[in-house]
Amino acid sequence: MNIDFVSLKAFLTVVDTESIRAASENLNLSISAVSRRISELEIEFGQQLFTRHSRGVEITEAGRLLAAHTRDTFAALDLMCSDMEKLKAGDIGRVMISANGSALVNGLARHIGEFLDTHPNVAIDLQEQLTPDILQHVANGSADIGFLSNTMRLPEGVTTFPYRSDKLVLAVSNTHALAELESVRFSQMLEFQIIGVSETSSLTRLLRKVGGMANSGFSYSYMASTNEIARTMVANNLGIAVLPEKFVAPYTRMLPIRAVPIAEEWASREISMAVRSGEDIAGPARTFFEWIKASPQCDTDTLPSN
Repeated sequence: MNIDFVSLKAFLTVVDTESIRAASENLNLSISAVSRRISELEIEFGQQLFTRHSRGVEITEAGRLLAAHTRDTFAALDLMCSDMEKLKAGDIGRVMISANGSALVNGLARHIGEFLDTHPNVAIDLQEQLTPDILQHVANGSADIGFLSNTMRLPEGVTTFPYRSDKLVLAVSNTHALAELESVRFSQMLEFQIIGVSETSSLTRLLRKVGGMANSGFSYSYMASTNEIARTMVANNLGIAVLPEKFVAPYTRMLPIRAVPIAEEWASREISMAVRSGEDIAGPARTFFEWIKASPQCDTDTLPSN
């Protein structure tokens, strides 16, 4: 149908003023221009929209129906424009986040919950993944922001910024020979069966790197798929495991395990936010990013700005 919004606006103005002359003055159009647009609408719909008389115009049944639909149309357009502005400002929309378990237990899960409480019109799609997968998703754009352990070489096109710190501990059973130590070093772990967590995880790669630098001939005795499974294996005396502290310390009262501090520099990791390099973070992702900037332990000085 050959209908434009100017004609519909002229039509509604005539409806509201009950006068083509008054509508022309309101719209700053000539009387003939308003009359022509009304006539074009009547031709388009094949029905008379007004009854003309000396005192002005009177709307017909067809006119009342068209007026109702036109008001709905303009209301939808106003909502569309408003939502587009809100999306641009980051007040509505969806944020794609990819995060590893360490980030989630070190504050990210709580931060997401608090963010959603204060931004009810923003939705967050969250995927828990290993660091290599997080980097890939950020690089290819399927994740807006990634949260990961910054222990791996970054792929081209990805930049990271500090978010939180993550301390690694040695998880041992309460009856293990290392359980009573104040702290432990990597060389002391090598005497026992060591449980790893996922061959491709950043933690597994870190320990292999530490073992290689120490020329220790380090190898894993078992490989668990998650930190939780590794923790269960430790509790059942199947070995020891280097795990993030937040996956061990809260469970020492429920399970027969202990978190022994590791007295070496590599046991302190940095949890970082990853974004695509050279791209402005926009919309709701920007809103979330700015919100995270204000969180404790987040290095705001090195984060990108608008």
